[in-house]
Amino acid sequence: MIKSTDLLTAVLERQAAWQAALDPWQDPLQPPPVPAWQPWALRIGRGGLVVLLAGLSGAVTVALAGAGDAVMAAVLPVLQAQPWWVGVGLVFVLAVLATLLGWLVDAVRKT
Repeated sequence: MIKSTDLLTAVLERQAAWQAALDPWQDPLQPPPVPAWQPWALRIGRGGLVVLLAGLSGAVTVALAGAGDAVMAAVLPVLQAQPWWVGVGLVFVLAVLATLLGWLVDAVRKT
């Protein structure tokens, strides 16, 4: 025969389990759950950015391929008129951009 205290204990345990399952409170030390769409959106966004940057760099390369001498003739006097640190800064900025693009491609490849 089931004792009334056992039945009451079972009912209270079941009620506590339901309340805990339905409670919106979450542990503040745990990271919030990530929506299922977020990793896919991040991957699609990064992939789109890589495709856009690759397309733009390809278009610029094709546009400047035939005009390499003309572009060099136009840019070289401007760079020679600047102080030495402007050229160094330009090389540094281009290196940073290449590094960021490399990290972006690596992040897309890993996801």
